[in-house]
Order: sequence, then structure tokens, then C-alpha cells
Amino acid sequence: MAVDNVYIGCCSCLHTSRRDEVGAPASLAAQLVGDAARLPFSAVLPHLKPPLFPQPREAIGHVRVSKQLLRRVLDLSLDGGLREGRWRLLGDFVHQAIYDDSVDLDGFCCDQGGGCAVFELDENCRNSPAVAALACAGGGIGGGYVRVMRADDGDLPEVRFWESSAHQHELLCAALEDLRVAGFKAPEVAILSTRNGTACVASTLTEQPWHDRLTPLARSGPHGPIVDLHSGKTRYATVHRFKGLESRAVVLTDIERLNTPRERDLFYIGATRATQRLIVLAHESLRGKLQ
Repeated sequence: MAVDNVYIGCCSCLHTSRRDEVGAPASLAAQLVGDAARLPFSAVLPHLKPPLFPQPREAIGHVRVSKQLLRRVLDLSLDGGLREGRWRLLGDFVHQAIYDDSVDLDGFCCDQGGGCAVFELDENCRNSPAVAALACAGGGIGGGYVRVMRADDGDLPEVRFWESSAHQHELLCAALEDLRVAGFKAPEVAILSTRNGTACVASTLTEQPWHDRLTPLARSGPHGPIVDLHSGKTRYATVHRFKGLESRAVVLTDIERLNTPRERDLFYIGATRATQRLIVLAHESLRGKLQ
């Protein structure tokens, strides 16, 4: 059945002027999504508003922007605005709002959305059952998913516990070597951290062969961070910067605490980036929570 102009947006990879990590890119969407996200809004908006669509049709956009800006864009773009227009908004509002926590979903639906309906997506289509279970356990998500769509491949996630920075350094080297021996190619492995810059353990792997095998996902450029999605090396990045991406194998590092919602959300997001193999490097104090 045809419907009138419906805008479908995705908030999976948000960017805002607020920086929760030092060096967080102000234009993360443009760097990760590509040319579509680089279009100025003057080029995007005409494709969203009648009468440019004389015939009823469905969905027309996939623009990743900050939640606050998205509200303004939709309000201006839709006939009748958010309160009276017809729209669907797909986003990571639960356990993944790590860029901008100023938006309350219930408040948005009541104040701007005109009492719109909310549907929870409780099926996992990316991770294996074991990875999904560990992500939910570390993320403090009770009940987990209603259904995990991928079959169990028998490749169980691992949690390796460290007692000191030097110990974690050794465990990371061992994890990377184990993945290499298991047949994972360098670009199929991502090292993610809750820390940024030189504070993450991956940045300390300056000895060979790791110096030549690893590269940061983003480097400083003349006009801001430059994100390299096609490197032939193993990339390392913060969980913030890697959100919206995935990798066959993920080594999630620098997990020290899981006390606050933010710490648990970062664990959940980092762990769910893995499509096949997950290795978590966590502090010894978390053994009771993650075993």
C-alpha cells in the first residue's frame, strides 16, 4: 500500500558539537557515511518536501545527523511538521546514546512527536548468540534479545583479565597473534577502546611487528580528522568513533569498570561491533561480572 511522503532517518552514527571524548570529530557522519552525508541540507531538503513528490511514495532519505538538528530538519521538511506529518525514525535510543544524552525519547515523543508510537527493536541480526549474550551481560541489559537471528557458529567470545597496564599490553599482543593464527586478516580485526588517543592500550604497541601492522582509524588532517575505512592494517579506535561500523573480529580493550550506565553502554556498543569473534580485555576486578 502506498503512503504519503515518509522520511526515514537513521540516528545510528550521530555527531554533535558536544565532545564526550577528546578529539571526537565534529563531522563524524560525513567521514563515515560518505558522499551522501556531505550534501548540504539545501541539497537534501528539497527531496523531502512536497510538491516535489506529486505521486505518493515511501522514504527518501538516509542522513545521519545530530538528534537536535534532526528534529529541526524534520520539522521543516514534513508537511505538518513532526506533530502532524507522517514519518518513521530509526535510531539507537536505548543503551547507545553516547554522543548526545540531552534528548529523552519519551519527552521527544510527547513534546515534538505528537504522541507518536514507539516500537522497540528487540531482535539481533549482527552478532552470534554468544556474543550477543556477553554484550548484554556486560551492558547490564536484563533479558537480552527476544531473538538472535544468526545461527550459533560455535565461536565463543573470550574475556581475558589483566592486573596492570603492562599485563594488558601483553594480553593484547597475544590476542592479535591468536587472531592471526586463526586466519583473520589484518583489516578484519578492530581494536576498540573506551579511552582515546595515547590513553588506549593499542597506542602503546610501538614495537615490531605491531608498529607496522596497526593503524589508527582516524588521523589528524588539515580540516579535521581523516577516517580511513579501507586500510590494509588492523585499525584501532575509540568505541565512540567506531559506532555504526562492524568488524569480523573485535578486541575490546581498557575495560576497567562497569559501574555507570555510560560505562555499560560503551561495553555493549563495543562488543556488538563483532560479527564473528570477540575478545574482551577487562580488569581483574570484573571477573565476577563477566565470567
